[in-house]
Amino acid sequence: MSETGPSPDGGAGRIDRAEIDAAKGRLDRIVSDVCGACELNCCLEGTMAGTDDMHRIAKACRRSPEFKSRVISELRARALELRRDLEGMETTSRLLKARFAQDRAEDLGRLDDSLARWRAFCDFLDNDFEASSNDLVHCLMFSAIRAMALRAMTAFPGGANVLPALAGPGTSFQVGRRGVKPDRCIFHRETCMVAEAKPHKCADFYCSTEPGLIDRVTDQMTIDEFVLAHFESQTRPEILRLLDIELSMGPEHVASKVIVGGGGDFADGVAAQLRSAFAGVTEKCIEGGHLDVQVDIPPPTSDSCARPLVVHCATADAVGVYELSVMLVRARGETLHPVVVVVADEWRPCAGTEHPLWRERAISQPLSALALIAIVEE
Repeated sequence: MSETGPSPDGGAGRIDRAEIDAAKGRLDRIVSDVCGACELNCCLEGTMAGTDDMHRIAKACRRSPEFKSRVISELRARALELRRDLEGMETTSRLLKARFAQDRAEDLGRLDDSLARWRAFCDFLDNDFEASSNDLVHCLMFSAIRAMALRAMTAFPGGANVLPALAGPGTSFQVGRRGVKPDRCIFHRETCMVAEAKPHKCADFYCSTEPGLIDRVTDQMTIDEFVLAHFESQTRPEILRLLDIELSMGPEHVASKVIVGGGGDFADGVAAQLRSAFAGVTEKCIEGGHLDVQVDIPPPTSDSCARPLVVHCATADAVGVYELSVMLVRARGETLHPVVVVVADEWRPCAGTEHPLWRERAISQPLSALALIAIVEE
């Protein structure tokens, strides 16, 4: 077995930074080429980013004061952009009030209310934002606030047409093939301000348009590359510190994980930390064996969710990681929130084997359900 990466003949080995960086680079290029080209709002607004993603960003802020300071600074700069947009909305609103004050009082009231919500959101970013989980979850509300304001504006004859002209070229109200274009994600200015702390693709790959992200990814990447693109390189102390931060924020912040490059002693250490916050921990060792999710990880139940499951195995692969992600996403759909930590000694390339959802181009990118970590030397 290779000690620095999978061997050329397909044997198991460690994952190194170069493999992860290469896979991330390939996925970045595909996403950059495709995302947003259809002018739908799923990718541009990040409407499929959710509470779990915000927990992940909050944990990153706890780990790094520099990261937290940058996020707060960038969001406050973003608030200036949102205020420019608000000024454009208010200019248009004054015109509509002058024209429709006598016969559209109810519609004007809804417009005023939507603009007040917009103003309050900008004030929140300027004055109250501390990058906590609650603050970050509240940020997800902005796409709805903007949509409500635009809906209130388009209730008036000509409202949607006059807004881009009155708001001006320095705002987000630009006309596209489908009317006023959606704005960028709240966490995006010149680039994504939280890219290193959230899933690789915030829109979770629910993409079936043309150009289609799913088709491009399955055409240009193997499932091995796709899964490796979601890994992060961390040392053992960094992983244990991350777990400490999660536990200090509350058990609900503990993310399921696949950690490659550990051993039985590391799995024992993880289980010991989890016991400090949970009523108990279930441990399982697959001696010298390969992780088979269908066999080795029982379907979550309300009882099992109270006890994290820590699994130590010799090898894991991309298909198993993907299958585990699917299981966890389905569990969340049933309002179950299990914590599963898999510690694998080595990574095994799939060697041509792919998950059925990958072959059928039916992936829905559930990898955000897992934190994927490759242990590297300090």
